[in-house]
Amino acid sequence: MPRLRPAHVDMPLGANRVHRAIATTSRVELIRALLANPYSTAPEVRDATGLSREAVREALEQLERLGYLHVSVEIPAGRRRGHVPSYALHTHLLLPDLDTLTTYIRHTNTDALVAGKTGERAP
Repeated sequence: MPRLRPAHVDMPLGANRVHRAIATTSRVELIRALLANPYSTAPEVRDATGLSREAVREALEQLERLGYLHVSVEIPAGRRRGHVPSYALHTHLLLPDLDTLTTYIRHTNTDALVAGKTGERAP
């Protein structure tokens, strides 16, 4: 899998963080599933997305590293051992960062159009 290039120096921190969160289709599908069904277990996420066990595990780990995932661990009634983690998104962090990324993209594209050349900033 190709590595992500470092973010442009002008990209805000939240935009950079959410860009990494949505950099793969697996993570986008996992985010969609958790937005629709917060506090889902990994098997529930797999069922909702059709992703493999490994893809779900990797996506959950990355979202947790980025600070977007809340993990709740409960011991089911009647069981002495084991735990069943469920996952929900920290939407109070994710959604504003998505807005920041959208704003960053829109302003970059607008500047390029004004300059008349892709990749060049307007004066």
